[in-house]
Amino acid sequence: MTRLLLDGTLERIPLEWIHHISALSTQELGEVPYGLIKEDWPTTLREFVRQAVELGEVRFRPLGPSVPMELPGLLSRGMTPQKQREVPGLAALVADVCRQARCTSVLDVGSGLGYLAQVLHHSYGFRVIGLDCEPSHLEKANNRLKLSGCSKNIHYHTLKIDDSMQSVASVGSLLKSCPPHVECSCGPQETMHRKFNEGQFVMVALHACGRLTPTMVYHFCHLEQICAVVCIGCCYHKGAPWFPLSTALGQLLSQGQLGGVPGRLQGLRLACQGTRQSWRDRSGPQRQAQSRHVLYRALLERTLQKDGLPWRKSKRHMARDSHTVSFEAYVDHIMQDVSCESEEQRTGWRNLLEGLQSEAKKLLPAVGTHAVSCMS
Repeated sequence: MTRLLLDGTLERIPLEWIHHISALSTQELGEVPYGLIKEDWPTTLREFVRQAVELGEVRFRPLGPSVPMELPGLLSRGMTPQKQREVPGLAALVADVCRQARCTSVLDVGSGLGYLAQVLHHSYGFRVIGLDCEPSHLEKANNRLKLSGCSKNIHYHTLKIDDSMQSVASVGSLLKSCPPHVECSCGPQETMHRKFNEGQFVMVALHACGRLTPTMVYHFCHLEQICAVVCIGCCYHKGAPWFPLSTALGQLLSQGQLGGVPGRLQGLRLACQGTRQSWRDRSGPQRQAQSRHVLYRALLERTLQKDGLPWRKSKRHMARDSHTVSFEAYVDHIMQDVSCESEEQRTGWRNLLEGLQSEAKKLLPAVGTHAVSCMS
């Protein structure tokens, strides 16, 4: 999406599509990724939506028997709204897999501050080992665990796993040395630990980057203690040379057979990150805010590539919502990370960016109504 303007994505959307999509209400626009098709649409647009929905169906399977539980205040503390949606849903899925595998122990890879591990234990009574490669997360996760009300069956460790037998041996050793389950009041009243094999683990990861996904599969294949894997990827920005995992897609990409449109790789990455539900639930103002963010970032990318703007991101999240309320606010924020040798040069770059404001106003409706909804 950052190359939206460089690759001419908007220009490639047929004008007749734009006419019909522009006529949709906010509610109808949110239903397009679910298969909403109007009879008066051109055949090409109707076929596009049908194919897009069909290709995406595999991502939207019916829920299992476990229903996501509402998080108590202590467990939701510190979670972003996104995490509060994702963690209970994944925990319910893991619970279903554990029942099918007759397993009551979970290995949480990339456990971070322990959000998922605590929900798995509190809601379902599982014994959990949390692994994370960041040493700073260990102390924070343990401090959070002390406030959760039960810390008997959750064990955190700092370990970076990779595709080596040494890594497999290290993980295997942690699984073997994990303390046995201690009776507590968490999870269902009936104790599953007397019925199931406590030596078996279900390996899980939430927001596993593309590189971590095949590494988890590698450990699953080499460790008898791991009986199942539940892996929810987040992106493939760190996936080379593993992206895409599909051999068929990889061959098509290498042969340029995916329509010959530049940026197909970025499109596949986007498909791994967004869902139709997140777009459907957004209000009109929220969609407008998202459109501004997409367009402003695309304008920045074009200036970087075409004009050589000496900008370098200094923070993980390059722009907050407050920075995208207007293009002027966005330019003010961006200029903080532009390296200039003189004040005259700084003024020149600012004038160049501000000169794009009229183009931003002209393109914003097109991005909001057409590009973002079609990408979803």
